[in-house]
Amino acid sequence: MTASVLPTLPTQQGPVRLLLQWQQPTDPMVTATRIYRWDGLEDGDDAAWNPVGDYPGDRTVIESVTPTRGYRFAAAPVMGDGSVPPEDRWAKVEVYPDSNPDASPLPDTVTNFGCSQNGPRLHFMWDPNDDGRTVGYELRQGSAWGDGLLVGRTPHPWWDWNWNAAGTIAYTISAFDARGRYGAATLLSPSMIVVALPDHVLSNTYDESGGGFTGTKVNTEVSGGNLRLLALPIISSAATLINAATFGSWARYWDTGTYETSWKDFGALMTQRFEIDLGAAVQTEAGLTIAELITPILTPIQDSAGNAITPGTRGYGYKYTVNGVIQDPLPILIEIDTSQNGTPTADGYRRFVPGEYKCWQARFRITLYGDGLHYGRITTLKFYRRRRNLKDEIAQAVAATPGPTVIAFATPFTAAPKVVAAVLDAAGTEFIAQAADITATGCNVRAYDAAGAEVFTGTVHVIAAGV
Repeated sequence: MTASVLPTLPTQQGPVRLLLQWQQPTDPMVTATRIYRWDGLEDGDDAAWNPVGDYPGDRTVIESVTPTRGYRFAAAPVMGDGSVPPEDRWAKVEVYPDSNPDASPLPDTVTNFGCSQNGPRLHFMWDPNDDGRTVGYELRQGSAWGDGLLVGRTPHPWWDWNWNAAGTIAYTISAFDARGRYGAATLLSPSMIVVALPDHVLSNTYDESGGGFTGTKVNTEVSGGNLRLLALPIISSAATLINAATFGSWARYWDTGTYETSWKDFGALMTQRFEIDLGAAVQTEAGLTIAELITPILTPIQDSAGNAITPGTRGYGYKYTVNGVIQDPLPILIEIDTSQNGTPTADGYRRFVPGEYKCWQARFRITLYGDGLHYGRITTLKFYRRRRNLKDEIAQAVAATPGPTVIAFATPFTAAPKVVAAVLDAAGTEFIAQAADITATGCNVRAYDAAGAEVFTGTVHVIAAGV
């Protein structure tokens, strides 16, 4: 299957016409050829092969094609019953009508970029581009486009997101075309002030970066106080050559690495919300020295000052340097592992989604990705644990023997809550209630009559409020 742009007048602007041609099927059961066009993002939910039409011949013309964007078409034989074979047997072609696509305009800059918060979610909106080149939008967290963390990609002019952490957060957005080229980035202004949920309070802050990233590192290292992908060993002899089947021929860093925190023990099985602050996660090394070959000087030469250099002196033979502006989003995977007891017994790592988890202990794993040349680094890594404001209402029979009535809270609090207690008998008579020994998990209540004698009948009513 082939595609070509039909001739147009030299002064013609705007849409062009595409000629699609394919080999005519020889199977007598084939009645026509069905042409499909790929619509939507490469990895979007709305992406799909949509039929253009059925054609009995070996060619057709596609009208009104935008010359500055790319297109994908497919051809499938139509059988007598109207069916077509599986997609892996279709003939496909990708075409960029513009004869010089690199010189074609980039997508327009996104305008009217705004954001609002609705509890645990952020809602972004912007004006859709009508430039004929934009096929989607990419949203990143961070004030600099090249250093941003990927939030999401969408063909729509909106995005709904479960935010990672409260605080003042910067977001940027850019439109991209069918070839993955980005337009100029737009910074959300002013930055979004993400407000912590009002029914939660901060219980703990675990600062991995402030502590020097002391967790378990696999192919990652600490450099300048930041966590980054581990540099590959320097090639100094044949004994230390790197296997090219594992790494690219010009690789300088590992292409993936992990950092795992220690278990965080909360003292009891409880429900809590976790949030993560990655600060400025940056991509670096726009200019790289890839290789240096050290060779001895075999003939008399001079240095830059004109002095003769003795033959046999070792010096640099050549040096390769790669330069480039980083455009790809910084990929980071965050996973959580929980335990339902204090041993701990791992439930298993899975993708972390900001929200509430019921567990006794938890730990986190961060996976950094790179291309072997550039690497991502994390400047800040903090985990916030927030507890929901709790209220426990308990009705329990008074202990029938001397001594306090032991009250156990249904859900443990972070610390000793405020407790209000009352004791009533079946007739509605109220006795004096005294709550004591209040802890995060329960309290003791004694009941007395007006004369000060301890009561061993009735019901204890307790309201405990805390976090």
